[in-house]
Amino acid sequence: MSQSRQLAAIMFTDIVGYTALMGEDEQRAFDLLKKNRSVQRPIIEKYNGRWLKEIGDGVLASFSTVSDAVYCAATIQKTCEDHPDLKLRIGIHLGEVIFEENDVFGDGVNIASRLEPLAPIGGILVSESVHCNLGNKTNIASTFVREELLKNVKEPIKIYSVQVEGVEPMVIAEQSAAPKQAPPKVRNSRKIAFAAATVLIILLLSYFLYPNFDTETATLEPQLASVDKSIVVLPFTNLSSDPEQEYFSDGMMEEILNHLVKIEDLKVISRTTAMQYKGTAKSVHEITEELNVATALEGSERKDGDQIRITVQLIEGDTDTHLWSESYDRQLTDIFAIQSDVAQLIAQVLQAEISPEMNISIESQPTSNLEAIIYI
Repeated sequence: MSQSRQLAAIMFTDIVGYTALMGEDEQRAFDLLKKNRSVQRPIIEKYNGRWLKEIGDGVLASFSTVSDAVYCAATIQKTCEDHPDLKLRIGIHLGEVIFEENDVFGDGVNIASRLEPLAPIGGILVSESVHCNLGNKTNIASTFVREELLKNVKEPIKIYSVQVEGVEPMVIAEQSAAPKQAPPKVRNSRKIAFAAATVLIILLLSYFLYPNFDTETATLEPQLASVDKSIVVLPFTNLSSDPEQEYFSDGMMEEILNHLVKIEDLKVISRTTAMQYKGTAKSVHEITEELNVATALEGSERKDGDQIRITVQLIEGDTDTHLWSESYDRQLTDIFAIQSDVAQLIAQVLQAEISPEMNISIESQPTSNLEAIIYI
């Protein structure tokens, strides 16, 4: 196979909430994936980009110049405004990468994929190498966000947010259906606002009419605090074309759950109970309410030979919002490291205490036999 080492601007995009949608409505998820392609492909081609591949719901593309990559990303996000169901995060990094056939490898790819999950919905985050090449572009503003040590990147990366003026959305044929969907969403928003206002009025009336209101609230606080550090690990979604990989998805879910069980400060729902929600149409809010837990971990996996992509999302049950999400593009031999990393990050987000002994237990590899995980 021919290889070439080049300096390239790597852009990685990902659909927000795709894993949750796949769990709720598989057909809608596939339709959204098609729309994502129809939106991004022509824009990437317009800015002289190279569509490299799709990784689950993510798109990897390369550009010979930083400005092309940034203008492309801005146009994609601008176009998505006409498609309310398609919300993206985008990360861009300039670095040396290795092209082989229709694929790309190297630290540059890893950094771009790590920047993407940190971006706000509809936003673009870039590394310092991209920022330094935007200084003479009057219609592009890049603002320093923070410096962060990204997973599997040796040195801390300075992260910048990018805003581009003057970009116009591209007209996509599918967008004509979007206005028909808008009115119901507006009506739903009004209903939610009205319900929230009603609840607020009731609470205020309760405060002034019932002198024991504060005492009753105080007695509930310890119960609520005990629920905060609680979680259900939902069955992972198999995004591979091979239905036999369902075993691998179930194995991933079970191993992460087993790691979390070791953390005494966490309340973890059992595997048997969690598996009852496999393929369910219920929302995360409904599931967490039924199980009386505060959070849920959703995940998906795609396995292609020895290459895997694992996406995990920690969701707050009450609000159905993401507390944390991460995507892993690794070799199959890294599967154990992914499982322990996910467990530790969940504990960190939920502020659960992990003793040194627990940490060692979580990081230890249960077996060197990968088939034990694949066919668990």
